[in-house]
Amino acid sequence: MQEGSFDGEAPGGGTGETGPSGSAEVGGGSAATGETSGPAASGSAAANRLAGSGGTLGDTLQELQGRADQLMDDAAERLETAALKIDELAERVPQRGVGLKAGNLAAGVADGLEAVARYLRDNDMRTLQLEVGRIASERPLGTVLLAVGAGYVAGKVLR
Repeated sequence: MQEGSFDGEAPGGGTGETGPSGSAEVGGGSAATGETSGPAASGSAAANRLAGSGGTLGDTLQELQGRADQLMDDAAERLETAALKIDELAERVPQRGVGLKAGNLAAGVADGLEAVARYLRDNDMRTLQLEVGRIASERPLGTVLLAVGAGYVAGKVLR
């Protein structure tokens, strides 16, 4: 929606009908002065900031999409770098006994990291969102447990 357009429903849930004074009432505030109060105030403030930045909401969303895609590419690059380092370390380990098992495990981890990096490079943020949403709807308990586990590990790492 572009600035200045009106589709018949105000952001605060009102309909944009005129009040007794003849001015349009939107979201519990005065349309004549542009002031709003209540829940519509925060949404209007955000819209004003977006409008004041010189771009439309669509432009801002495209910019955020581009940034997210760039972050995904950066993450893929870091994952590939980590996979290469793991492979290099696995080659240094003696290939007998426990070293052989550790080397095989490291190779499997590196392959997994490379697969994730390929997935991140081959897909954009929208595809990733849809895929995560699909998985979460198919396996809600598993998704919650995974999120709790990831939070626990992140908490331990960041301490």
